[in-house]
Amino acid sequence: MLDICWKEDRLYTSDLLVRESPIWGNRTVLSMAAQFEMEEFVAQPACHAKLAKIWRGDIALRSPSYQVTS
Repeated sequence: MLDICWKEDRLYTSDLLVRESPIWGNRTVLSMAAQFEMEEFVAQPACHAKLAKIWRGDIALRSPSYQVTS
């Protein structure tokens, strides 16, 4: 499903990966995948792209829960 979403709308899919949800205790899909060691999920291109942006500090303004500090 993630791959289909990624092919349809990369920006929206990328945003969904880091959107906090009160249903999941204000956690993100990406953080839960990492916590539960869901390697196949994290290996998807959408996750790789989002993680690369986070590591480079290119975090979207729509993701206020992530802050890069110096």
